[in-house]
Amino acid sequence: MLSNDNGVSFRAVMALILLCIVQASSFECWMCRNGAVSFDICDKNKEKEDCTSQGLDRCGTFSYENKTGFRVYAKSCTSKALCSANNTFCSYFGGKNCRVQCCDTDLCNVQVGFATTIAPTTTQRPTTTIEETSTESTTTTEQPSTNTKTVSTASAQPTTEADEDCSWVDSHGCPMFSSVTMVFAFFLLRIAMI
Repeated sequence: MLSNDNGVSFRAVMALILLCIVQASSFECWMCRNGAVSFDICDKNKEKEDCTSQGLDRCGTFSYENKTGFRVYAKSCTSKALCSANNTFCSYFGGKNCRVQCCDTDLCNVQVGFATTIAPTTTQRPTTTIEETSTESTTTTEQPSTNTKTVSTASAQPTTEADEDCSWVDSHGCPMFSSVTMVFAFFLLRIAMI
């Protein structure tokens, strides 16, 4: 058996490298099977789904009206194509009034409902001006401005469940080890010890 001066075997090092490769390619999303009548029910029944084995690269949160007219709420693994802004999801499933929101990191569709982005608003404080033109003073007060400025981005869309916005949520980052990866790591280390 090959080993260095510290007693670390070649097999153990190779097992660790394999673990890193598997971890890098593993991807999971939250899923509620067959959809639900509300996001609250979907969230209560959600479970982890392995997307890598299905060849899917996005997590999705969906809301659509099915062929019988009922609104369906769902979460699952999906593909970039079904997340596009041209209602591909609606066309694919034969639904209408679709809402699709996608992200591309492990378990990123964890929120109940759609992720919201609130645009900042700008208001002004009331201003008081005192002006003396004679022995009487005059006071004027300017009311707060009702003008607001909205930052327009693809993900800063209003979030009503019936709208047809297919916004794309882009985010990065993932946990280092999932429970499946840890089981696989122990399996590889056990093989390396043989």
